[in-house]
Order: sequence, then C-alpha cells, then structure tokens
Amino acid sequence: MGNWTLNPFTGKFDYGAPAPYVLPSITLSGGGHYEIGSTVHNITLSWACNKTMTDIIVNGVDQGPGQSGSMLVTQDFTTDTTFSATCSDGKNTSSATTSITFLNIYYWGSNALTSLDNTDVLALSQALAYGRSSNNTYNCAGGKYIWICYPASMGTATFTVGGLQVTFTLTVQSVTNSEGYSESYNCYRSNNLLNNSAITVTVS
Repeated sequence: MGNWTLNPFTGKFDYGAPAPYVLPSITLSGGGHYEIGSTVHNITLSWACNKTMTDIIVNGVDQGPGQSGSMLVTQDFTTDTTFSATCSDGKNTSSATTSITFLNIYYWGSNALTSLDNTDVLALSQALAYGRSSNNTYNCAGGKYIWICYPASMGTATFTVGGLQVTFTLTVQSVTNSEGYSESYNCYRSNNLLNNSAITVTVS
C-alpha cells in the first residue's frame, strides 16, 4: 500500500510508493571474558533492534514488542555460557548471541631466577590467554632472564628478537592461578641473563 505525503511546493498531498521493506536485525551484549576459576555473579543482557519488533525473546524470556531493552540474569556463572536473543517483525526473524568465556592467564616478564615457583609466575605481568602469540617489551636491566608462561595446550612457541629467531629454555610445570585453578604451563626462559632495559620479543 502506498503513502500520502504533503508536497511542500504544491501544498497538496501526493500518493507515493511505499517505503522499502527492511529485514529485522538484533544485537545482544552482556557477555565477556574472565579468568578461569573465577565466578561471575549475575550479568545484564542488553539488546537493540533496527526497528520496532512485534516480539523479542531474550534468554528464553518473552519481552513482548519493542526495539531495545535489558534484563538482569541473577545467576552465578563458572563455565562458558552462551545467551541468545530472537526478534520478529511479524514477517521475518533475526537472532544474536553473546557469551561468557573463561580463559587461562598468559604470564610474561623478567626475573633473575633460573626457575620460577608458582608465586614467582603469578608475580609476572599477565593478561587473558587468547593464544600463545604475543609481542611484548621486557626490562632486564641489572641482569635478568626473560620469562614467558602460557598453557601447554597451546603448543610450543618460536621466539624472534630484532628480526632474528632465538631459542628459549622450556620447562613444563603446573601453575595454580589466583582463583585456585591449576593448569599445565609451558614456561620459557631466555638462555642467558640479559641487561637491556627494552627488549622486544615476538612469540609465535
């Protein structure tokens, strides 16, 4: 069916073509990445659609008609969990997901010790471990080793410094993180004590 619109030049209503149909779409947020072993207490799911929908279902709960909104999920999460949302405009539907994901920690830094115990590993710089690859700068001033520790399940690594491939000494040990979760880790140490205050190492 067409639409009547006011023509500003003639002051009369013109009959025009209907607006083109737009497929529905929805986005969902509220997930995130957390250290494995931790507990996530409750999350807020938020959604937004590209137009007003006749029905929206989020995490299995019917939200009725609308375009955007949020809901609190009152639950403790300790394992990977995916949430979904579906919207409908009465003709077509669209879906989206968001997830809570638990990851190990990637540890790196410098230390004068030839071997590290669990406390020493946790004292290194750290970030969530999305993979073994990294590109970090190390301060070894005063004579220290470079240390790089990541989950053994990610495989063995190669190391590049100044465009040249170098070798590191590998030990495999169990590391218990700050949340009490234990995992087998590849812990690499530079073969020699270093003194440079800014050594960039690429791990692949």
